Amino acid sequence: MNEEKNNPNGIPQLLQRTRKAFEQDNLLELRKISNTAIEEVMITQQPKLVEVSLISYALSKLLSKPHYQENPKWEEFKEKILSKLKTEEETRGKKLEEIIETIYELSQDAGNYIENVVEHGRIKQASRLYALGISLDTAAKVTRVKEERLLGYIGATLISEKTHTISKTIEDRYRDTKKILLEEEE
Repeated sequence: MNEEKNNPNGIPQLLQRTRKAFEQDNLLELRKISNTAIEEVMITQQPKLVEVSLISYALSKLLSKPHYQENPKWEEFKEKILSKLKTEEETRGKKLEEIIETIYELSQDAGNYIENVVEHGRIKQASRLYALGISLDTAAKVTRVKEERLLGYIGATLISEKTHTISKTIEDRYRDTKKILLEEEE
């Protein structure tokens, strides 16, 4: 638990960064947080980080589409999300699903698209995990996406052909693992 407190990519820290970025309408920071959280899943195997990544991604999508902010429910929505994020920072993400449900509801109500931002976000995060080296089956399970949907998305985006995905060398992985193990001994 103390480990998480000192981890800049721990759930409370990522939720705090998400809250601040959303409060400032900083969609680029929200995307960075989303990527950081999904990459952290590779290291820690914490399923809650998938939800943090999804929340950050979905909020960035809402900020990128003006029709959401023009919705009469936007201000109330934003206050509710900021309040829930603050609460989740303190409880270390015990009720992240409530935030996701709130985002889902606004997206359903105000969206101009067939696919909800939450549903699309799940597919994007699963795709990102797959691109980082997680098996298709695991990526689908951890993000709660049907494998068929994920395969269709990956095939349509040619994600498997991307070469610019950041990956670590064996030396970097060894150094990171050694650092983690040494921290656990303390």
